[in-house]
Amino acid sequence: MDTALKKDCDRMLESLLGLKHSKIWWDSPNKAFDMETPTNIFNTEPNRVYNYLRSEEHTSELQSRFGISYAV
Repeated sequence: MDTALKKDCDRMLESLLGLKHSKIWWDSPNKAFDMETPTNIFNTEPNRVYNYLRSEEHTSELQSRFGISYAV
């Protein structure tokens, strides 16, 4: 496992969702990964998860999924 890449993914998730929700995200089936968990995908395709988190599209999807909103 690429531990540096995993740490980068964790940092991105925690900044978007907070610690509690980021842990839930890793173990929840995800449409972006054909209903596999991000953890399972990361084990075989770590760059796929990293690139997903880096994309602009996922931000509002993740925040709406966990009911998180931020005032602008």
